[in-house]
Amino acid sequence: MRQYMKLGTLEKARVYERVIKLHQENILTHREIGMELDLPTKTINYLIRKFAVSTISTASLMKAKKITTDESADLKALKAELLKTQEALRMERLRADAYDRMIDIAEANFKIPIRKKAGVKQ
Repeated sequence: MRQYMKLGTLEKARVYERVIKLHQENILTHREIGMELDLPTKTINYLIRKFAVSTISTASLMKAKKITTDESADLKALKAELLKTQEALRMERLRADAYDRMIDIAEANFKIPIRKKAGVKQ
């Protein structure tokens, strides 16, 4: 890990701008920022406390993470609903086939035309 205190003024300014940017825009944790910039977590914490304007509260971050878990729950619910709908469609197709066969058998046994003929004159 490189030492933040040994950096020049311009380099320090670039580092703290990058830390603040990563913290606010990408919603990365302090440890992830430290790993990305090769800085200790203490330095990241210091820079964020010292220079970051708290536009994003911790509560809103927690809500954002909760929303993603809610979205995954919604996705699971939608997948379950899709499976249920597909099963219902399969059952309806089976029922339609059963009615078709029942009509075929009735027409053969009773020799009565049940289905409407196409192109019948009025």
